[in-house]
Amino acid sequence: WPDIKSITEKSPYKWLNSLPDIHEKQKIEYKIDLQTVTDLWASLEKTRGQDRKALSCLIVIDVKNTERYLKESGIPYINRDHLETIEEVKSLINSEIAKRVSKDKGFKAFEQISRFTLLPESFKVGRELSGKQEVKRKTVAEMYSKEIEAMYR
Repeated sequence: WPDIKSITEKSPYKWLNSLPDIHEKQKIEYKIDLQTVTDLWASLEKTRGQDRKALSCLIVIDVKNTERYLKESGIPYINRDHLETIEEVKSLINSEIAKRVSKDKGFKAFEQISRFTLLPESFKVGRELSGKQEVKRKTVAEMYSKEIEAMYR
């Protein structure tokens, strides 16, 4: 078996053969918390756009619900291929963001979305999504770099 004590010796984690007293436990928890915060800051520093002053996002609209909204509101549209270009759709999304991500809902000013871009189609597995359906941030940043930059002009 591997020697876990020697493997964890120089890490913020520590192998224990017995329960530590309360002071030792607090020291261990502090080291783990400190390492977690350090790792978090390191990942934030690697995130592209962390120096931006406003929070923006790319949004894929729900075609079914958007079409239903347009029909119920009596707003004409030709087809579903360009729903993201319709001003009423942009206005709807903007009001939904304002309703859900607001000071009243507990969001601070820097946490609120100030700009967004509607994308014409959903993310696809193998392209913007991994096999586990997680967003591939780097790929999305590269694929939509023009849209992202436009939000900050």
